[in-house]
Amino acid sequence: MKKVIKRTVGNFKARTADGEIITIMIIQEFIIGALAFGDTIRQESPGDKQFVTSNGRQVNEIDENTYDVFSDTGSKYRVTRI
Repeated sequence: MKKVIKRTVGNFKARTADGEIITIMIIQEFIIGALAFGDTIRQESPGDKQFVTSNGRQVNEIDENTYDVFSDTGSKYRVTRI
């Protein structure tokens, strides 16, 4: 049986156009399961990554230095990694 867990694997600071500094966290899924049926040895495989602000807002990666942050109203604003 496979199980999926999420872990915070890192974070970084980004700056808005207004100069505000925000923290973006990197959350990654890990799939945990046996190598073969009946095995007691577990394997952990990294899965998808997602980005969220420290207050839980969704973040989309545009490139390695540019991100869009979505507000509670659905609008978005661009930030740059610093």
